[in-house]
Amino acid sequence: MVTSYISLIQFIESFASNHLQVQRFQAEFEDQMPNFATDGEAFPVLFMSPVSTEFGEFADKYTVNFFCYAQIQKDRSDVNNVFSDTQLILNDLKKFIKDSENVMFGIEADANSIPMREITMDYVIGNTMTVTIDVDTYTICDIPFSDAPIYPVLGCDITYARFLTCETLGDCGTFTEAVDNLQEQINALSGATPDLSGYLPLSGGTLTGPLVGTSFSASTLFVTNENWTIELMDAQTLDFYAPYNMVIQSYNTILSASTIALFDDDVAYTTGNTIISGSKITVSASTATVINLNTTH
Repeated sequence: MVTSYISLIQFIESFASNHLQVQRFQAEFEDQMPNFATDGEAFPVLFMSPVSTEFGEFADKYTVNFFCYAQIQKDRSDVNNVFSDTQLILNDLKKFIKDSENVMFGIEADANSIPMREITMDYVIGNTMTVTIDVDTYTICDIPFSDAPIYPVLGCDITYARFLTCETLGDCGTFTEAVDNLQEQINALSGATPDLSGYLPLSGGTLTGPLVGTSFSASTLFVTNENWTIELMDAQTLDFYAPYNMVIQSYNTILSASTIALFDDDVAYTTGNTIISGSKITVSASTATVINLNTTH
């Protein structure tokens, strides 16, 4: 796996997002720091900017500047508290890089914290720290060629691909874990029978009583607010009775186009007309489908 500057940013961001005092984090070039500082009111801020990178034979070294700063009162009564807090945050960060259980990053030497006065921002002070962070480098086998390289590379048991494939993503733990979890959910759903206890039965193609059903074995009716979803896959005609005075404003097919006919007490129904409570409503489809009835009452 290639560990890049982006990986380092994500690692530092994980520190900032979980630290109880740090309110904002940004990784940018140093000349953008004043713009970011005045863009919001949440302080303290942890700002990270690149200085240089040394590509070594066994390790790469990223030298970066960290700035931690916060606003002070106009009378400067809290200047020492702010200075102390931002200094402690940088020390926390140094310990996090050096002593956490991560295996990708390490600090090459101890770091110094230097006061950051109000040079570029009014009533904002803090501390700055420059550190060099070691990162294991990678080999020629990790270079993403679009196809086989110009000459064979001995010892590289890899497959070159122009696009991401199952082979190229084989070492991505997050991706493969997500695929495995999805497969487990699919397996759990395979052959599952829904629990229909507590819901109104569908008998003889006619539904009676209040429309509180959630699932039926043949033609299925869902009630969600004013939208009813009706399944007409096994039987293409469904009768049910209006639980109250209501209006079917519109309908649309959501699975398989079909010609839909609506009847109110066996009389052709026109959308927008009122259906009296207790009236028999018939929904008929020319082919198997699922439709939405958009109703009001």
